Amino acid sequence: VPAPAPPPQPAPPPTPTLPSPLGRGPQIPTRRFLGQARFEPSLIEISRERIGGWWAEQALESAAPLPSDFGIDGDTWNEDPEEALFRLAVAAALITRVGGALAPARYQALASSGALAALMQGVAHDGPLDVDPNALLLASLVARRCAEHPDLSAELERASDADALFKLLNDALGEGLFGLELFWLLRALKALAIIRVEGLDALTSIPRAETRHALFRLGLLETPYAHDAPALVAAARAAHQLLPSLLVAEEAIEAFSRAAGCAYGCPHRRRCDLPCRERGDL
Repeated sequence: VPAPAPPPQPAPPPTPTLPSPLGRGPQIPTRRFLGQARFEPSLIEISRERIGGWWAEQALESAAPLPSDFGIDGDTWNEDPEEALFRLAVAAALITRVGGALAPARYQALASSGALAALMQGVAHDGPLDVDPNALLLASLVARRCAEHPDLSAELERASDADALFKLLNDALGEGLFGLELFWLLRALKALAIIRVEGLDALTSIPRAETRHALFRLGLLETPYAHDAPALVAAARAAHQLLPSLLVAEEAIEAFSRAAGCAYGCPHRRRCDLPCRERGDL
């Protein structure tokens, strides 16, 4: 008997067309930043003011999923922290591997079918499952890791700072399973106001590749590439450094990059007014 087809999923919302963020101030001479591995603070401040001001004018609501989009809140955590952490981890995996706009529907299908409850309890699900097989596989991998670390939620609550919090998550859920997902988990813990530690704000931006490349061009990173957890942490901190007032800094950074037409071999580099590595490329 062939497996049932997965239920239809909603299409992701269209990406809005935004005005260019360029031309918001005098052009910064290239001599001020050529050859710098990381741009000096005064140059970062210029980018922060111009990009942050442009983003504020767009007055857009964030499209990034939050725990509430998956039916998870503070009460969920208080009732059963380990199950709440498992469910948050499944949501994080779906956001990163399936896509933010599609993740809540895939998650709800897993939850309503009883698959998540069965995985959490370590028992076989009774009956057929009308869910996306890739989503089920991700949830199964997460369940196995969580089962190997049954006291993780309590350890997270005892973390002394953001670095310790990240290390706990990375030791348990990283190491070949999670990468970018760890940063959404940190964002979720902050949004739920479950864990309050120093430095958490700086690790709530998801350092996706598009974000890292934009930060590299703007001189906040020495390389756009990330091959390990410390490199991802450095990129998340750079996103926070550029736009410290935003919980979802990567959303604004990527929107800026697209609206400005940023790219390697950028066709706009001769008229760009921001400090950007592309302007110094021969």
